[in-house]
Amino acid sequence: MAGWTHSVVSADEIQRSIQESLDSLSLRPSDPGWQWSMATEAILRGLGELGRSKGLHVRSKYHNGEWLWDLCWVEVDDDGWIKRLVLACESELAGRLAVQEDFQKIIFSAAEVRLLVCVDFGDSYFDELQQRTRAQRGKYLAIGLLWNSELVSQVVVEIAGL
Repeated sequence: MAGWTHSVVSADEIQRSIQESLDSLSLRPSDPGWQWSMATEAILRGLGELGRSKGLHVRSKYHNGEWLWDLCWVEVDDDGWIKRLVLACESELAGRLAVQEDFQKIIFSAAEVRLLVCVDFGDSYFDELQQRTRAQRGKYLAIGLLWNSELVSQVVVEIAGL
């Protein structure tokens, strides 16, 4: 597991939320009727609940509508204005180009924590992502999911941090 802790959330909490969300699915990739969108929905719903448990306003397809990223956690003032972008998350379970495009969205966000959930393409892929973040400030966490019939393996890589 990655080791950093942010003032609101730790890398371990994020990983745990994703694993619990995947574990809660009744179907597995080898089952009839399986769709990859089921995993995406479970992950985003679980991360949304984690954000809410931290007292943050959550935006995603499943929480108040998507806003710029697949999921984000924001702190808002009494008038509903965003004061702080705590987390920006992109979840892409397709090919390398789609992951690259989504990763670029979070690189240029002003979020304090930037999370990428993607298919694991191997160690060298995360090395490449780390090289792309060298000049950027912030905490990054890439979680690569190793798909198998049980959907259990994860590679968690802290690719940059303050």
